[in-house]
Amino acid sequence: MEDKTFVWTSELNKRLFQLRFENDWLFKSKKQPWSEFRKLLLDNGFPSEMTIDHVRKKWSYTYDMYKTAKKTNNKSWKYYKMFDKHFGKNEILDKYESWNDEWRLKLIICVTEAKALNLDVLSFWRSVERAMRYQDLPMDCCVQDMKGLWHHIRITFNRKHRIKIKKGSEHSDWPLYDTMLTYYQKFEPEVLVNLETQPPCAFGNRLKNSSKCSKNEKKDTDNNDSENEFQWSKDITETFIQIRLQHDWLFRQKKWAWNELLKIMIDEYGFPKTLTSRELCRKWAATFSEYQKSKATNNKTWVYHNLFELYLGDSSKLSLNPLVEWQEEWVFNLISTRTDLEHLFKTFKDPCGGWREVEKRLRIVGLPMDHSLLDLEEIWIHLLKTFKWKQKFANKGILNEHWPYFDAMARYTEVQEKHAIKVQKLQDTHEYADVIHDDDYEDDMKLLDLKQRLQLQVKPKYEVDVGDQCRSCSNLDACIDIFEQKDDDGFDLAYKLKLIGGIEVEKSENLPSHICLNCLQELENAYKFRRKCQNVDKQLRGAPRHIKQEVDDKHEQNALDDSKDDDIHDADDIDVSFEPNEPLQKAEPKPKVKKEKIIPRRKRVRKLKYVYWKICEICGKHTRNLISHLDTHATEKLYSCDVCDKKFKFKSGLVMHKAVHDPTPRKTCEVCGKTFHVLAQYRRHFVYHANERKFGCETCGKRFNTLEILTVHNRTHTDERPFPCPECGKTFRTAGCVSRHKRIVHKNIRKIQ
Repeated sequence: MEDKTFVWTSELNKRLFQLRFENDWLFKSKKQPWSEFRKLLLDNGFPSEMTIDHVRKKWSYTYDMYKTAKKTNNKSWKYYKMFDKHFGKNEILDKYESWNDEWRLKLIICVTEAKALNLDVLSFWRSVERAMRYQDLPMDCCVQDMKGLWHHIRITFNRKHRIKIKKGSEHSDWPLYDTMLTYYQKFEPEVLVNLETQPPCAFGNRLKNSSKCSKNEKKDTDNNDSENEFQWSKDITETFIQIRLQHDWLFRQKKWAWNELLKIMIDEYGFPKTLTSRELCRKWAATFSEYQKSKATNNKTWVYHNLFELYLGDSSKLSLNPLVEWQEEWVFNLISTRTDLEHLFKTFKDPCGGWREVEKRLRIVGLPMDHSLLDLEEIWIHLLKTFKWKQKFANKGILNEHWPYFDAMARYTEVQEKHAIKVQKLQDTHEYADVIHDDDYEDDMKLLDLKQRLQLQVKPKYEVDVGDQCRSCSNLDACIDIFEQKDDDGFDLAYKLKLIGGIEVEKSENLPSHICLNCLQELENAYKFRRKCQNVDKQLRGAPRHIKQEVDDKHEQNALDDSKDDDIHDADDIDVSFEPNEPLQKAEPKPKVKKEKIIPRRKRVRKLKYVYWKICEICGKHTRNLISHLDTHATEKLYSCDVCDKKFKFKSGLVMHKAVHDPTPRKTCEVCGKTFHVLAQYRRHFVYHANERKFGCETCGKRFNTLEILTVHNRTHTDERPFPCPECGKTFRTAGCVSRHKRIVHKNIRKIQ
């Protein structure tokens, strides 16, 4: 009954559509941002009785009316001009527009026939795809759209069925209504009952309530069952790997499906309730990395090697490996096609548009029927992950396995790197980072650089039929390759030409890639001059500034000196001659020089700082701040918050906690949108977005984002364990390992005491 309390008026409709057009970016960044959009509407004066369902339904119905008006060219519709002004002819009103009613009807028939066979999810859609392709599916109707189109047809049927029940008519104007009605009557009759008995928003509210209940149940189980810890053994690990591989279809439908897998393991296989989904994820990641390492080194003696090969091996018959049914020739065709169309995947408007083009090219070439096109994205993700593992072990020098697609994937990564900003440009910009001391300026520059990398799109390639033409002056005597000629620092001519000339130079473009000798000499001179100016500017900015003092004669210089020894000079140093009988005024006058009086600036003598080291009476440690050091020995939490009475052991924790009560955050991450009340936390968070990896290990060469991570990594080489356990004396590399050890091992001991 709450839905009827709010009524739309023509004025509210216009304001709703106008705000929806103005905030279109919100719907491009997130799939269902209706809650955020409702808050925005309430801030603009909309009544509070308006719910999310009101806004969503109003927009969906009006947009459907605009689509029908656009197709029928009905310009007399009252909101036609408003919608057409925003969307225009460039926007795609219906992304499944290429599928006409005839092929939609065939899809419904194929789905109905496949549903009767009681197949699993993967086999179900592969049989539907095979049936559609055997009927000579047109090139415009892509296989990638079948799942989304089926979902769209189901939603359309739900809306049409409600309208039919509301109007009380016997027939519907939708041509696919009768076919979908027979499908629901045969396989999903409960959906028809829900549509006839329950209101439209009841199903969504039921889902929300069930999700809240599941969350509350999860919290209760976590609180009750956190007393006992779960220990992994060999048999339990083998069972877990087998269950995970058998239920791989869960992770194909959903990225994070560990909660569903945990329920299956607890309900069907009797695993303890103390096990968490986070533990399952970590255990799987560690085990899978060991499997990849054993594969790279041909270590078949690893404990779980045969179990993994049974499901994921190249000769596996359980079809978990997506490359099993694909011939090697067609995998190479897929990689080359995906590499050529890399620029289509850089746009964020239509992420599926690139895969549609890949599918069309493969079907033009003549892809066999037993090669499923539904698995293109899954196959590509599998290739990327496998190449990442192979490259990692190849860099370490332990890759002994021959993977036939390694070189082809390496060429793809080269093309992908050329679309991003080069590392050389980053190094060139970091030379000026030492001069600028403003932290906010550095953060803004890093954000700008990261935005450019994210928004960088491939420019169109121009085909130019030229031979040895110079890239800079179009002279036909070019003989030096701009990508192969490099200097001592490792910079090629393409980078210098881009830096000095300001033009984009890439290998992927079919443009001249050579330069003549005259242009080479001019380019080298300009680059040397630029480097010289940068080095001198860096020296001048880094050197301390001094005040120049101009002195006209030696007497004036002695007057400016502070030391007494410099006031006394010998007679030979003074060029003044006079007779004893003559007065001093008659001496030979010196040429008069205009003297500028310069006020000398006294040099400030910096006082030496004396560090007052104090000794702690408890542990004997030398410290500067004894008060904050004594907090480490305190057993109680002495610092409490004035707002929420939360207590902390250290004063720094209280200061960082008080910033949370401030409603306005000081900084917002422009990459992920996370807000920060403490600026130091934002800088520490932004390091992982920038991914500069400034700190390198001197032993193995591995690079890290922060110095703290490098320090912990160095302990793996030195086997340093500076953190002992106060209970048993066992040492660890980090303080977090100590707390985890105390929580797992010594928890039961504390309870007994």
